[in-house]
Amino acid sequence: MPLVGTSDCHVLQQLNTTYTLIDAEKDMVSIFDAIKNGNLVLVSSPLQMSEIVHIMYGILFHHVVKRIGHACRSMFALKRREAL
Repeated sequence: MPLVGTSDCHVLQQLNTTYTLIDAEKDMVSIFDAIKNGNLVLVSSPLQMSEIVHIMYGILFHHVVKRIGHACRSMFALKRREAL
């Protein structure tokens, strides 16, 4: 079974760290045939630990800010209902 590399990209820094080079013409039939026949090269470049920490910090920070935003909107909606 052929293995292809795709991106599980959450931030731009992760883009192009894993991908697949496929030796085929630029049409769907040729691409699927090339994958079935193993005419591909999996390319993966591991991230440095500092890059991983930076990415994880960014994802965590975004998650926390998003949760604070939801909490603030809920609180303001409740205040508006109480004022009515």
